[in-house]
Amino acid sequence: MIWFYRLLFLPALLIALPYYWWRMYKRGGYRHDFHHRFGLIDRPPPKREGVKRVWIQAVSVGEIRALTPLVDALHGLSGVELIITTTIIIVF
Repeated sequence: MIWFYRLLFLPALLIALPYYWWRMYKRGGYRHDFHHRFGLIDRPPPKREGVKRVWIQAVSVGEIRALTPLVDALHGLSGVELIITTTIIIVF
């Protein structure tokens, strides 16, 4: 049965795209940084000489809250650059 859903996914996506493009145009909010939805993020600036870079990825609010002591400790160190990225999930 899964092959049936896989077979129907691409045509359904192609049929639904005009609706979502119209909705993005009408609302305006979807256009901003739309490439981020496909994992195409802007590259961070080049790493400075003699500085270690720590990249932290968190998904949920709980993960962000759990990372607070770590981020505070790393922020206090000299020679450490932090990059924190998140995934935003909106549930209605």
